Amino acid sequence: MVHCPHRAYRGLAASLAAVITLSATAPLANATVTATADSTDTGAFSQVVVAAPSSTEPTKPSDAKTKKTTEKPAEKAPEKSTGRTAEKSAEQSAEKSAEKTSSTTSETSSTEPSESTAKSEPKAFPPLVPGAKTQWGLGVQTRLDQVTEKFDAKGGMLGMGILDRQTGEFICNAHCDDVFRLASLMKVFIADVVAYSNYTQPKKGEIVAGQGDMPVEGNPDAMLRDDMIRYSNNEATDELWDSYGGVRIVDNVRQRYGLSDKTVGSPMWGATTSTPADMVAYFDRMLSEEGGLSDTETKYMRQLMYSLPRYSYGDADQNFGLRAALPKETIANKSGWYEEQHTTAGFLGDDDRYAIAVLGKNLTANDLTEAVKHVFPGGQVLPTGEKETKHARTSAPLSIEEDSNKVAPALWALVAALAGFGIGWLIRGQRAD
Repeated sequence: MVHCPHRAYRGLAASLAAVITLSATAPLANATVTATADSTDTGAFSQVVVAAPSSTEPTKPSDAKTKKTTEKPAEKAPEKSTGRTAEKSAEQSAEKSAEKTSSTTSETSSTEPSESTAKSEPKAFPPLVPGAKTQWGLGVQTRLDQVTEKFDAKGGMLGMGILDRQTGEFICNAHCDDVFRLASLMKVFIADVVAYSNYTQPKKGEIVAGQGDMPVEGNPDAMLRDDMIRYSNNEATDELWDSYGGVRIVDNVRQRYGLSDKTVGSPMWGATTSTPADMVAYFDRMLSEEGGLSDTETKYMRQLMYSLPRYSYGDADQNFGLRAALPKETIANKSGWYEEQHTTAGFLGDDDRYAIAVLGKNLTANDLTEAVKHVFPGGQVLPTGEKETKHARTSAPLSIEEDSNKVAPALWALVAALAGFGIGWLIRGQRAD
C-alpha cells in the first residue's frame, strides 16, 4: 500500500472540522430554545418583583374591537338641560321612577315563587388576589395609595381596582372591598340579564338562560337595552327593570358571576350597591364568557360599551373618570352619577386586557377624573414605549451572567466558521503542492 500524505492531511482536517462544529452545535441549540422562550414571555412588563402565581386563568383573546355599532339611536331627541342640573336630572329621574314602581315590584315579588337556595349561591371562581408583581404595578399602587389618602383627608372615599387580565396582576386600594352605590353603572347588570335570557321576560319571577341567537330586528327590549347603555336612558331602564325581575336581576348576576354578598340590589335600581373588586371581577368574567352569555351576546355587549356617545339622553356629559383621564386609550365603559356619588367602570387595551372600576362617594365627576389622571399620568395605562402585547420582551438590562450566556453561543459559531475557513485553505494549499 502506498502512503499518501495528502489524504492523511485531508482526513485530519475533516475530523478537526467535525469536532469543532459539534462543540458549537449544542450551545446554539440551547440559545435557540432560550430565545424562543424569551420572545413568547407572557409578562408585558419589565422586572418581576414578586414571583406569585396568577390569580386568574389566561383569557382567550377577544375579537378585534368594533368602535361603531349599528344600534338605532333613541327615537326621541335628547332632552336639553343646562349647567350642573343636567347631571342630577338624569339620575334623579331614576330614583323617582324607581320609587313609583317599587311598590308594584314588591307586591309582584311576594306572590311569585323565589328561586331555590342552591340557585342563589354564587358560582365559585378563583379569587382576585391584590398585589403588585411588576415594576409597573408597584408604580400604579404607589400613586393609587397617594390619591386615596388625599380624598380620605377631604372627607370623600375613592375605591379603585385595576386587573391585568393577561398576567393576573390585580392592583387595589384600601377601599376596593368597600360598598358604594352604583347609580347608572348598575345598568350593565340589566343589560346582561336581558342578553342572558335572550330577550325573553322571566315567567314566575325566575330568570333562566334563553335559547337561540339574539334577535336581529323588531325586538323592543333590544332597543331599550341599547338606549339604556349608550344614552343612559332612565325610562328604558325602568321598563327593563320591571319586566325582567327587579332586584332579582342583581341576584342573578351575583350568582352567575360569583360576586360577593356586597353586590346587592335595591327596589330603587340606582341604589344598588357593589364594590370595585366585584365590578372588576364582573367585567373580567363577562369578557371571558364565564357567566353564561353566549359568544354572540358577549361580542355585542363589548361593542355596545365601546360605542357610548359623549352625552346622555339628558344632555349630561358622560366623559368623566376613565374616558376623560385616558385620552390615548379607547375605552369601553359605563358611568353613573347622582349628586356627589360618581362611578365609572369598564375595560380597555388590546384584547380588552385591563378591567378597571373607579367608584366614588362624596366625590365629584372632576374628582374621579383627577384620581385616574394621578394613577396614570401619561393619559394611558401603559407607559409610553411599552408594547401592549403578550409577546413583549423585557426592557430590563441583562445581568453580566445573562449577557455572557447569550454571547457565548454566537462566539462558538464564529470560531467554528473561522476554523472551517482556515482548514479549507489548508487543504487547497496541499492540493496545489
